[in-house]
Parts: sequence; structure tokens; C-alpha cells
Amino acid sequence: MLHKIRIIFFRTLGWICVCVISLLISFFFAIQSYSFQTWLGSKVGSYLSEQLKTKVLVKRIELDFFKKIYLREITVLDLKKDTLLFGDINIKISALDLNKKSISVKETELKDVVCKINTYKGDSVFNF
Repeated sequence: MLHKIRIIFFRTLGWICVCVISLLISFFFAIQSYSFQTWLGSKVGSYLSEQLKTKVLVKRIELDFFKKIYLREITVLDLKKDTLLFGDINIKISALDLNKKSISVKETELKDVVCKINTYKGDSVFNF
């Protein structure tokens, strides 16, 4: 009787381990897919729009886990809905703290960026 219980226990434990490993592998490949990265880009754009109080669009995000984040075709509009910034941003990560939900950035690189900084008539401050 004890032998049968051990067999059932270890078979169940084995299946649980296989399922968890399969889920982790599936999650890793899902994150690498274009559709997931597009979805993630829209979520990041919405978050940045809320924080910056202006429209921010991120077409795609490429992740090199725990090392780099690539924001592709990012568009930032000024308060008058004119393009303030367009291009790619590459971010090198120095530390990732999941408990505090924070990322420490080591280096930020702007690639193929167009930045339009100006003042509008009747306004004394720049558009950013």
C-alpha cells in the first residue's frame, strides 16, 4: 500500500514538474513573438502616455532579458499634438528589481531619432 502511494506521489510530482517547465518554455517563446511584443509596446505606450500626460506610441519592443530593452519606432507627441520625438531607443539594464517593480538603467542610446524642439508663437517655453 505504501509503495503504491509513493508511485502515485512521484508520478504526480513528475507531471507537475513537466507542466511547469512546459509553461515556462511556452512563456519564453511567446515573449519572443511579434504579436506579444506589439501588445507589450501598446501597453508601454499607454503607461508612458499616462505618466507624461501626452501621446506616446511604441510600435514594438524587443527584449533581451535582464540585459537590454529595444523600443522600436517610438513616437512622442507634444501637447499641441505635433511630433516631438520619433525613432528607436535602446536601453541597457544594470539591475532589475521585481519586488519594487523598478529597472535601473545603465545606458540609453537614441538611434535614428528625429527630435523637434521648438517654441510656439505666444508661448515662452519649449514644447517638451
